[in-house]
Amino acid sequence: MISSQVGGGAIEARLTALDAAVDGLLGDALSGLSNDDIVEVLQRMETSLRKATTVGHQLIVESTERMTPGHLG
Repeated sequence: MISSQVGGGAIEARLTALDAAVDGLLGDALSGLSNDDIVEVLQRMETSLRKATTVGHQLIVESTERMTPGHLG
């Protein structure tokens, strides 16, 4: 778990909310969606996934600049 000191706990709260949102979507009955709803959900998911990938890339750059892989062996 990330220290609550990180970003004043903001990052931990965001990650917790992200986990809860994904878990919620996994449990949703998507078969009840209309065709228009499915398209909208797909578009919004694509946007969210691209943003999440960007955050992942930023973390990789940050860890590389700090030489974190070398420090962890």
